[in-house]
Parts: sequence; C-alpha cells; structure tokens
Amino acid sequence: MRFLRFLSFVLFILLLPACRREQPSPTITPSAATATATAGPAQLATATLSPTPIPTATLEPQPLIRAGAQEVGDDGRIVIASVFIPDGGWLALHAGSSRDGPVLAYQLLTAGSSNAVTLTIDPLTAPEQITAALYADAEPLGVFDPQTDPPLTYQGEMVTNLFAVTVTATLPGIVVSDQQVAADGWVRIDEVTAAAPGFVAVSGADGQLLGFTPVPTGYHQDVAVRIDWRQAVPDLLVTLHEDAGTLTRFQPDDPPVLVGDQPVTARFRVALPLDVYIFDQPVINDQIVIERVISNGPGWAVVYTNANDQPGNIIGFAPLADGLNQRVAVPVPANAVTAILHIRLHTDIEQPGVFDFPAADPPVADPDGRLPLFSFRVDQGSYLLTQDQVVTDTVIVPMVAASITTWLVVQAEVDGQPGAIIGRVQLPAGIFWDVAVPVDAAQITPTLYAALYRDEDPPDSFDYPDGDDTPLTQDGRPILAPFAAPPSGSQ
Repeated sequence: MRFLRFLSFVLFILLLPACRREQPSPTITPSAATATATAGPAQLATATLSPTPIPTATLEPQPLIRAGAQEVGDDGRIVIASVFIPDGGWLALHAGSSRDGPVLAYQLLTAGSSNAVTLTIDPLTAPEQITAALYADAEPLGVFDPQTDPPLTYQGEMVTNLFAVTVTATLPGIVVSDQQVAADGWVRIDEVTAAAPGFVAVSGADGQLLGFTPVPTGYHQDVAVRIDWRQAVPDLLVTLHEDAGTLTRFQPDDPPVLVGDQPVTARFRVALPLDVYIFDQPVINDQIVIERVISNGPGWAVVYTNANDQPGNIIGFAPLADGLNQRVAVPVPANAVTAILHIRLHTDIEQPGVFDFPAADPPVADPDGRLPLFSFRVDQGSYLLTQDQVVTDTVIVPMVAASITTWLVVQAEVDGQPGAIIGRVQLPAGIFWDVAVPVDAAQITPTLYAALYRDEDPPDSFDYPDGDDTPLTQDGRPILAPFAAPPSGSQ
C-alpha cells in the first residue's frame, strides 16, 4: 500500500512539466532598447530608439576671496580667511569700498587655495573699509603694479571682497588746555600718546617754531615745552612729529605724525606775559612806533611822559587788537615829549574803541598784581640795524630810524674800515623796515657797512666826498654798522 502511494507521487512529479504552457523567448538587442507593438492579429513589430547624448561642460575654476570684518591692532595685521587663485597672482588690499582706493598692502600667492593669508598695513592710516582684490602677475613677474597687473575676473565681474575695519591700535594723540604762560616760557601739554619716538613742537599761527621737546614711545602726562614767548602769539599749535632724520635731534624735515591723512595736532590759547618791544627812536611826524606788542584781549597802548622815573602825563594812545600787534604807530605831540617816555598797556572794556581812562579802561596788571612799565628814549637821534646776509646785487637793511632826510649808504671794506660806496638810497625822515639798497656786485667784500649820510644842499643829490653830504654822527661817532656778506652758496 505504501509502495503504491510512493509510485503515484513519482508519476505526478514526472507529468507536471508536460502540463505547463510554452512561453515565447524575448529577443534582446545589446546595443538598443526594444519596444514591442501589436501590428495585427498575427504579426509582432519591433522599434529601435537611439539614445540622446548628454552634453559635457568644461567648468571654469572660480577665483574667490573670503574675508570677514577685521580689528586692526598696533601690529597692523589683516588676516584673509581663504583665497583661491587658479593660476597664482597677487592679493592686494585697497583703502575704501572699491579697488580704486590706494593700495595698503599686497602679497604674491601660488596657484590654488591659501588659508589665513596675513598682510600688514599701517594701523595709523587704516580706513573704515578695505577692498581685497585679486590680480594676475603680468610682466615683469614678481613686481606688483595695479596699472599693469590686470585684475582677475569671473563671469565678467572683478574678484573682490569688501570688509569692515575697526581700529583697536593705540593711536597717537595730543591733549592740551588753554593756559597762562609765565616769564620762564614753559608750556604744559596735558597728554601725549606716541606710537614711536618723536617730538612735540609748539608753533605760532604763522608756523614759526617756538619750542620743542622729545617724547619716547608711549603715553605721557604733563609734557613741558619751553617756548620763546616773546615771539609767540596767543593762539598756538602743538604738533607731534616723527624722528625721521638724525635720531634724537629735531630737524625741520621731521614730518608730522599722521592718523589717516591728518597730522596729530592740537590748538590752544595762552595768556602771555605783558611785553612791549620798542626801539629807542626820535619822535618823527608826531608819532612813535612800537615794534611788537601782544594784547590778551582788545586794549590800548598808552604813552606817558617821564616824571622822576615814573609815568607822568598821558600824551598818546593807540588801539590794540586781541593777539599780536606789530609796528603800532602811536600819535604823540613832539612838543610834549620828555627824553624818556613810558608805555603801559590798558584794557578796553567799557566802550570798545573809546579810551575811557581814568573812568574805565584801567592798566593791565601782571599775575603778581604789578603794572608793568616799558620805557624808551627819544633823544638818541637817527640809527640803523643790520643783519648778516648773502649779497648778490641788493643789501637789505632791517630798520632805519632817520630824524632828517638822509642817504642810506652801503660801503665795501678796505683794511678793516669802511671804504668805497657801492650803493645808496635816499630816505625821508621816518622809520623804515627792510630797506633794499642796490649795490655794485663787482665790489662786494666779505664784510660790508651800512651808514647814514646827511642830505644837505643841493637836496636830492648825493654829494660825497666833494660836497656837504657827510656821515651822520651820534655822540661824535658815525652812524654805521658792519655785517657779514658771505658769497652766494656758502654756509
């Protein structure tokens, strides 16, 4: 029975393939995809599709700069995070928002990527924005020139990166307060910050140097500068200078320190000691002339007669502007003068422009409460002042005070004495400054003399030595002054 069951199972397995329906085998074309369509009841058709080619693009490497906002310290370091430059070239930093700004720094880079590229700029001239730009390295190789090295572009745009800058460096600076200057001439600068050794220099409004002192690197308080206050004016300027020439020696070509494009300076006002600069002089045309006077505010120059070496009567006055006043003419009646005259400075406080003393406009006192008095003589007659100078064909005589019409004469030196007259000009009575006297260049000697001669009859004709135009004298001595006249180009 078991045998019959086993035989039946074997026969079932053998007959099973014969009961399956035959399926057609598909035809595969290796080089193309095959589509099958029904053309009719008894026919199959095949269609072959051609593949669409995929285009291939050549990608242009993109040069780029990645930089973020920067803080610039005392070392002036700028760090560019990354740069990719396909063929190598220059990375340059420009001041401002475009590559049109001045070049601050540059560096040659090799082809490919560079990270943390460090450049150094002057922290004192760091702008608020910097533009980083890429340039090719054109001929001559290895020499950066933004005019000949072309900027790199990508898809028609220049490769740049704009970033903000914050300066954290210690910037040079000066702080100074208005102050009183005593007769010792010391001026005090409150604060000076110097990034390098240099100088602080004090000058007047006209640029005349009045004094200076060295300052080392760092922060300093109460820096003292001694000035020539007799040449000063109330409005002064203090400037921080580099020590660019001979070290530790201040020279005219030591340039001012710049922060950005501006020099480090500070303006301040001083009250100067009371001072009147006046020469002894004759009263000419009913006036005297004060060479120089500083007025701390509007005021008056007042002329007093002499009474037992003290100021007597007021015989003249002239207004003074605030600050520097030069060559101030004060009217005085010649018949009221004494041999010695005195000048005091007065305020102008009640009615501006009206001298109200003694009701108002009192004399100006010094810090100790005294009333300074400045005296001069009017009985000294004519005189002149000279200065050494290089002479080509003209001599300049700084000042002549002539009580009568005179001839200003220039003479060559012979055996240590005045010799041949080589130039002259006629002067009427009065006070004259910077008088030019044409001279014979062929007769110039290393020492020359300026002298005054009378203009006697006939007037306007120089008659010496055969006429009456003889040298003017003072206390029996000729009025003359020697001066050096070195050749042009000598030191």
